Amino acid sequence: MRSLPTDLTAELAKEYKTIVHLVTIVVSASQIYRWTDFDQDVHYAGVWYVTKRLRFDPPQLSITSKLDSVTLEVDNVDKAMSNLILTTDLRGKDCILQRTALDRNLAVIGGVSTLFKGFLDESRANRRRALFKVFNWLIKWRTITPKRIHSPTCPWVFKGTDCHYSGDQTWCDYNWARCKTLLNSINFGGDRWISELIDAEIWWGGKPKVW
Repeated sequence: MRSLPTDLTAELAKEYKTIVHLVTIVVSASQIYRWTDFDQDVHYAGVWYVTKRLRFDPPQLSITSKLDSVTLEVDNVDKAMSNLILTTDLRGKDCILQRTALDRNLAVIGGVSTLFKGFLDESRANRRRALFKVFNWLIKWRTITPKRIHSPTCPWVFKGTDCHYSGDQTWCDYNWARCKTLLNSINFGGDRWISELIDAEIWWGGKPKVW
């Protein structure tokens, strides 16, 4: 978790402060939700953060290559969160959790500190509350990989963007032999030798190990 800016820390020492949190969810350039757990709307950087009853557990952070996460709970008594979840695909949308302080005039002191930045993955709601699960950027690995599996046949669509074949032939059985006949083997997307490796004995070094 990041520390607060120096100027903000100095102001906090004077006890002229109210600690608040700011949440930003970016669905699109024209659809951005901004909430705060303060009991009044907060104005910062030219935009308003609407007051909401928010609660979140401390972000689960690790120095290892794992999915850091934070769970955000939002009041749903007015059913606004239910409507948002039902009408909007929030998966993969940017979510930023920040902390700042307000002075006696409810102005932001010394900027904000980002506690967690990630992507929404899970969201659910009942009559009283909505829960949003936010993961760090490693969630993208889980959703986009593996893109391909090893196969002796070609995965490309015949005459598609990856296939590149533009001749007169109208069919392909996606095997190496056919691709070679079509003079398009340079774009073959399969692993032509994988069938021969299934039962092959594989070893390191110059000689196979005798068992």
